[in-house]
Amino acid sequence: DEEAYMRTNVRGTDNMLRFARDAGAAFFHMSTCSVAGNSMKEGMTCRAFTEDDHDVGQVWEDNIYVRSKFLAEYLVFQAMDEGLNAKIFRLGRLVGRASDGKFQVNPENNAFYLFIQGILQAGAVPEEALGVPVDLMPIDLCAREVLALTNADGRVFHIMHPDAPTFSQVLHRSG
Repeated sequence: DEEAYMRTNVRGTDNMLRFARDAGAAFFHMSTCSVAGNSMKEGMTCRAFTEDDHDVGQVWEDNIYVRSKFLAEYLVFQAMDEGLNAKIFRLGRLVGRASDGKFQVNPENNAFYLFIQGILQAGAVPEEALGVPVDLMPIDLCAREVLALTNADGRVFHIMHPDAPTFSQVLHRSG
């Protein structure tokens, strides 16, 4: 539901930015590494997407969730440029806790979970995909990293698993 994503991620961020400004508080925005996009717009040259980047010509409009996070980041960058003490944390694909494996209460609404379930049910996956690393970031490790970076220099931080499992390892653990 596009309206729900826009209401939560864009208008919600705008409201919280106003609250932070009025309170003189720091603002820590949780975004997604997916704002980097999966491809470049026609005529744009592919390049590395770093913590210094926001819009480098990547395709961000096609996915409702990514679009809402991209637009929310735009608001945070504006607020930082206007002097607000803020940071953006671009999180990788969040999964259950590393400590005990506890996953979200509604995995049936998680696109990646459903994707893995579909592959397991089909019983087939392209062989060339088996060795590809899959960005899965346990939520407790992610929270620890965010807390460690709240006072670090910089405006944007990408938080991804430092040793991502391969697609084969994910399927083996899921089955």
